[in-house]
Amino acid sequence: MKPSSKELLDGISRHCANQLTYYRYNRHTLLISEKYRSGRVTALDYVQELTHHYFEQEYALKKGFRHELEAQIHATAYLNDNDYRHGIIDAIRDIIDELERE
Repeated sequence: MKPSSKELLDGISRHCANQLTYYRYNRHTLLISEKYRSGRVTALDYVQELTHHYFEQEYALKKGFRHELEAQIHATAYLNDNDYRHGIIDAIRDIIDELERE
């Protein structure tokens, strides 16, 4: 099974953090040039910032999705108070509750 986008971003972020620590603090044990080290750290910082950006986008997506579901509940106000309306509201609230658990 393929990892979710959140799991993928989390894995990339952890990898970058590990690599940043390795390249920043092993100055005397690694036999590499300072320019190579600097380039490596720059790239890893960039990728880590990029993963943070996409984590924020994922959070905004989840928030927007929930907002749309709540708007749909409010849109049922014009319906008669019957089992059909209650079925719609209950189904959407179940989905909102599932979002809250994640």
